[in-house]
Amino acid sequence: MNKKLTAIFPFCGIGGGAIGAKAARPEAFGVVGEVEVVCGMDVDPDACRNFEAFTGSPCYQFDFFSRQQFIDWHGHEPPDDWRELEPDDIWRACDYKTPDISFRSAPCKGFTGLLGGKKSKSKKYQALNQLALRETELTLKAFEHDPIPVMLMENVPGIQTRGKDVLEKLKKMMIDAGYLIREAVFCAGEIGGLGARRKRYILIARHPDKCPAEIFEPAKLPLKTIGDVISPLPMPGDTAAGGRHHREPMLSWLVALRLATIPAGKDWRALEELDWQNLRVQHEPRNGAYGVEDWEKPSRAITGAAGPGRSNSATAISDPRAGYSDARYNNIYRIYRHDEPAPCVTSGAHPSNGATLISDPRIQHNENKQGNAYRISRFDEPAPTITGARLGSGGVAINDPRVNKWAGKYPGTYKVSDWETPASTIIGQTDIQTGALSINDPRVKTELYPDCYGVQSWDDPAKTVRATERVMQSACSIADPRVNCSPRNGTYGVMEWDASAPTVTGGDVHSGTSAVADPRIPDDYERGVWIIISLDGTRHRALTTFELAMLQGMPRYMPDRRPFELVGVKSDKKAREYIGNLVPPPSAKRWIEEIGAAILCSRQGVTFRMGYQAVWVAPGAEEQPTLVH
Repeated sequence: MNKKLTAIFPFCGIGGGAIGAKAARPEAFGVVGEVEVVCGMDVDPDACRNFEAFTGSPCYQFDFFSRQQFIDWHGHEPPDDWRELEPDDIWRACDYKTPDISFRSAPCKGFTGLLGGKKSKSKKYQALNQLALRETELTLKAFEHDPIPVMLMENVPGIQTRGKDVLEKLKKMMIDAGYLIREAVFCAGEIGGLGARRKRYILIARHPDKCPAEIFEPAKLPLKTIGDVISPLPMPGDTAAGGRHHREPMLSWLVALRLATIPAGKDWRALEELDWQNLRVQHEPRNGAYGVEDWEKPSRAITGAAGPGRSNSATAISDPRAGYSDARYNNIYRIYRHDEPAPCVTSGAHPSNGATLISDPRIQHNENKQGNAYRISRFDEPAPTITGARLGSGGVAINDPRVNKWAGKYPGTYKVSDWETPASTIIGQTDIQTGALSINDPRVKTELYPDCYGVQSWDDPAKTVRATERVMQSACSIADPRVNCSPRNGTYGVMEWDASAPTVTGGDVHSGTSAVADPRIPDDYERGVWIIISLDGTRHRALTTFELAMLQGMPRYMPDRRPFELVGVKSDKKAREYIGNLVPPPSAKRWIEEIGAAILCSRQGVTFRMGYQAVWVAPGAEEQPTLVH
């Protein structure tokens, strides 16, 4: 019996579904099959290159648009060398053979709730939505003489509402071609055992003549936490171990501060409840600082202070000559409530000369405001759905507790327990600098081994030299007065900001003056990689592109054992878009294993089997039930 299954992947992207298919091992009645990826199809050349890099199978750059759909989407006529795809193109791409499985992921941008409702109804996105229908039509025509046994379509759940008309036509087309269909919404994270939740719409179609055996739904797996996925990975920024996609995003200082103050598990809305009074830089100046002198009294002593607040010198005064009398304009810098009448409109163009200001509450009721902007996910919970968005628009950030693994952070490091007190908790550490226990054991009888660890005096005769090589076996150490134990000048040196630097040496921070007391505070919009320890003792940081790919279940290493890398994709924004759009390989693996098991059963003549899982695509109503003795 043939154990090999074949699969094609229209709208393949970078190959998440195909990676899962190659790893799938469907099994039925002792027969274990494997899946051959015949080809992928996508309009994006970068996606095609990455599909081939991850799977080793060919990927054809096919544009499924009709001419009118091309014009509606791009806004112009196609180039001269462009032509509409035909069923024969798909037939030739499959090497003139019918595959066992078609796994397709039509573009979902027009169906997702992340796109505004008005924009989703535009001619441009309606043309994009029609691709699912057109690809199905071309594929059914390409294999109408020999139907594909099982066809599966993956998309966002929003296709059931925004794409209802497309789905109705597509399902009718499949039923007319002889397929039994079933549609459902699954959490791909639970199907693949991922560290992220990902709701997906699945439409599966089984041709009863080619695959008479029913298909079972894959059993759900427990979700992992973000920490389960991220902990084994290299620390962010280690591009040698994690590849170039593991560099940390360059955030503005203001965004980094926002992330640091948002509690883990919450998003930007927590900033509205922030007790910012307790987060200010606390400074208690000496008495008299920021003092304002009385116009009618003598001033205090004058010092060399450069400005208010730097000493208790007289540096400010309440000057009555400003002329702000009761008769002066009383609407300067005045803010009017949203629910009260406006004042008289004047020609004032600035708040300082009478321009009208208002406290506008409507920003709080913006329905299009995304609820997960600047969200901090906890390290021990599954990640939210991975999208191609930047950090401020829904990109994932976590409170990474591994910052506590830096030197000096563990309270039990190098701890010596008292003989008379209970021991600390036993942990799985083997070294004293990582928490292994030590004790001051009084049972050591030094009189049994004279001179053990002995240190001889410089001024006394030496003791007998023993044939030992270790300090704990004889008095083989000496208090040598010639050794100056003081470190050399400059060790751990911190340079002043306003002074000239000493000579630059080839040493590191431990052996030279190579640190500086930097007084600069970044500008709000200055971009960089900022390390801010939050109130919970962790570092709230943005996930790297590499970590997002791992949360989606992508392989950590390429087939040639290089770290994960998208070929030819230079932009992190584009890389994140590809990662957010892909089918998680572990989820695809589970779906294809259930489909493959049904096909293997059909090849063995088995059309009924018992199972603890729910039936995904049951036999048709016209099929006769099998009698089981």
